[in-house]
Amino acid sequence: MEKAFDVGSIRKTLHQGVGKGYWSLDDLNAMTESWKLNTLLDPDVFPKGYIGVQHQNLLKDYHPEKPAAAADPRDFTHTSVQSKDITDDPF
Repeated sequence: MEKAFDVGSIRKTLHQGVGKGYWSLDDLNAMTESWKLNTLLDPDVFPKGYIGVQHQNLLKDYHPEKPAAAADPRDFTHTSVQSKDITDDPF
């Protein structure tokens, strides 16, 4: 089963929005008012309070892993393939 949201595409959308000036990185640091409103729960029904997804700035907290080093050409052995002539065909 696939995830409902692809984090990579969300980061791409956020990055494009910052580039277009729709929001800034500082705007993404703070929880929106609607997020805060959604975390207000009835303590009688939810005695532990909100325990769902925690807010994070996906652009600021994103630390991509270092790309793996390119393979060294010496790691591959070069073997020449001998082409057969039509006269080598036994049939």
